[in-house]
Amino acid sequence: MSWDSIAEMAKNVASGSTTAAQYCDKALAQIESEDKDINAFNLVVADKAREAAAEVDRKVAAGETVGALAGVPVGVKDVLCTEGIATTCSSKMLEGWVPPYNATVVEKLIAEDAV
Repeated sequence: MSWDSIAEMAKNVASGSTTAAQYCDKALAQIESEDKDINAFNLVVADKAREAAAEVDRKVAAGETVGALAGVPVGVKDVLCTEGIATTCSSKMLEGWVPPYNATVVEKLIAEDAV
């Protein structure tokens, strides 16, 4: 499966030639088809990813400025707190813990319209 570079993805989304939703769906499809073999993800929050992609696409359609990572799908390691999403650090001790805040890096990704 061929991917555009991060810079190309953000440029394509910002210009409207490709939607954030298209990149999001492509990433989710790849995770769906390959993760059973490589087990890279503890949790995939497809609904939240699709919501973030829709928000980026809304901004583009409205002519609003989008961030440098507009529509770029990003996987966040399970050691970084993401508000409202279980963060376990792959530890049974943290099973079920849901942080009430985002890690700084997650905030920065959100601010730049990454999905």
